[in-house]
Amino acid sequence: MLNFRLKAPRRLGLKLRSQLLLLSITLLVIPWSGYHYINAMETHLRKGQEESFLATARAVSLLLDEKVAVFFRPESDTVDSTKDINYMYVPSLSSAMRVDGYDQDWEDYKSRFREYGKDHVSGGKNEKYDPNSISFSMATGTYKNHLYVIFKVKDDQIVYRSRKMPNRLDRGDHLRITIKPKEQLSLYLFTTYAPSRSRRINAYYMPDNNPKEAGPAQRRIWGKWRESSDGSGYIIELRIPLSMLSDKTDFSKTGFAKINFAIADVDDTETREIKTIVSTAASTEEELSTLMIQTPEKDRLLRGIAQKDVRTWIIDTKKHVIAHYENQNYRRPQQKRSFLSGLMRIIYHLVLE
Repeated sequence: MLNFRLKAPRRLGLKLRSQLLLLSITLLVIPWSGYHYINAMETHLRKGQEESFLATARAVSLLLDEKVAVFFRPESDTVDSTKDINYMYVPSLSSAMRVDGYDQDWEDYKSRFREYGKDHVSGGKNEKYDPNSISFSMATGTYKNHLYVIFKVKDDQIVYRSRKMPNRLDRGDHLRITIKPKEQLSLYLFTTYAPSRSRRINAYYMPDNNPKEAGPAQRRIWGKWRESSDGSGYIIELRIPLSMLSDKTDFSKTGFAKINFAIADVDDTETREIKTIVSTAASTEEELSTLMIQTPEKDRLLRGIAQKDVRTWIIDTKKHVIAHYENQNYRRPQQKRSFLSGLMRIIYHLVLE
């Protein structure tokens, strides 16, 4: 009797080790392909964004060619100008400032403060500048028909106006405001006998631009003077009508004016001589800055070409801000990344690159 044993067909398959290896490769390929897909998508979106920005830049260039008088002063501040003009760009404020001598209202505008010190000395008896003696930071802004200015002055020795010499406003620490509404300069001095509390302090007009001859009080320029809480100096906050800065009928459209702010430091209560003068327009006190105000006309022109959720800035070859436009709905993008996502990103970079 013959017995035949049928062998079971041999199974074709992968061993457990091979299966685990294949599964591991598959699990690695999925994030690898996803990573490269995201990189390709990011490159595509970035390129599209660059092309969109280039299109906006071309539109701005055409706008500047057509509206040169709105963005530049015809006599000197042209695009091709080689003269290093001292610009003072003044953006608009979201609301009127409470002129009280405190800087709380300026918390949202910290980026606007500019420092003035050694490189901005324009006069005084002191031949060697002492940074611990006098320096200041300043911020500006406009709301409707007024210019708001705040000065944070560092002064190691505050000397107030002398009651024995009421007509000599320059015999104490003071602020000089020089403007050029017409062909001639106009000088105003802002000083006080003591820090102001509730009362306003008015600037004084100086006839013939002579700081030694006090003229009438200019009640349209007023502010507050308070000593700093940390004892490092004092704070001056002012409000100035825009109508005083220029007599041009199209000032509301062009927004150009000539101005200079200077802090005069007096340390000796006996001689009361001015030790150092630090001004926004360095070299000479008579030199004026070009004040550039963000006007409704500039907003209207930039609104037509600005992209949504994008801030548009116009900057000249010397990196001076000429104008800017920011959509009211603009929000600075914030990237919130968890610890786990950050760790996985580092691991992917180490493994895949």
